[in-house]
Amino acid sequence: TNYYEIGLKIKEAKQFERIYTYENIITNEAYYPTLLSVGLKKPFYLPFNDKKINGKTIRLDIFHNAPIWDDGAIHMGDYTLQIYLRSVTEEYYKYHTTLLQHLYKQQEDIIFGMAEPINAYSNIENGYGVFAGFNEDVVEMYIEGIDF
Repeated sequence: TNYYEIGLKIKEAKQFERIYTYENIITNEAYYPTLLSVGLKKPFYLPFNDKKINGKTIRLDIFHNAPIWDDGAIHMGDYTLQIYLRSVTEEYYKYHTTLLQHLYKQQEDIIFGMAEPINAYSNIENGYGVFAGFNEDVVEMYIEGIDF
């Protein structure tokens, strides 16, 4: 099994965008919040594995909130979107997916039920943390602005 992570960043921004998808290859992962988990913050990265891909080419639709402003009319300016695809180690994948589960559990409330705490994966003996790595490829896509 191979492990991956995808992220989006506006080129001029310092941090990654919060992203989401409706693709089963990602939404069926244990870390991904259910549709009942309304109001949870979207993650900055979407980890996934290739167990169900089996060497096939697939299409992933990933969404983010475009930068817009309102001055009486709604505008979306031109921007360059950077798409990060990372090939990650199994340790990296386990750490980030359990960390995401932990972070989502912290955001849940009494209405939808409180969850059991989840310990983030660690491969450090006599301590906490992870020794892991990734290789990334970045593609840039220019998005032309629009006035609504």
